[in-house]
Amino acid sequence: MKPISWMGVLLIVVGVVTLAMRISYTKDSETVSVGPVEVVTKRKAEIPPWVGILLIVGGGGLMVAGARRG
Repeated sequence: MKPISWMGVLLIVVGVVTLAMRISYTKDSETVSVGPVEVVTKRKAEIPPWVGILLIVGGGGLMVAGARRG
């Protein structure tokens, strides 16, 4: 297998994991400092399903491109 095909396989695996596991992350929304007190609001968000689908399609494209080259 060519390196470009391996990259395609890796993207497909990451895409499937993203769709199956519903990966979430937290991000800081606002930070307010008043004297010695600091207030930070955090929001929990999930990676949207379309990102996983895009990774799978892109990985498939890389696998096809790798197969055509060699």
